[in-house]
Amino acid sequence: MKAESGKVETLQRLIAAEFNAIAPQTTLFAHRSEADLDLLLLQASWFGEGIETPDERPLVFETLLREAAENGLIAVPSDEQFALEVFRSI
Repeated sequence: MKAESGKVETLQRLIAAEFNAIAPQTTLFAHRSEADLDLLLLQASWFGEGIETPDERPLVFETLLREAAENGLIAVPSDEQFALEVFRSI
């Protein structure tokens, strides 16, 4: 996820708050790129209750992306669709 320039800390706080509210049993890490300080790689470990099936997990990320876009934390053209790549493991 690429933050607007200079807004990565605010984006990190939003990520933490959203995941705590939506999926409190989830452990989420937002790794900051060393090459591009406005770029975050999100890594989640899903535990226990909260997100019932793997198919629901991308919805949490979609909610997060929409919230970040609405708050001006990421640049998203109005006609662009959200695209997510979900891996079972890294």
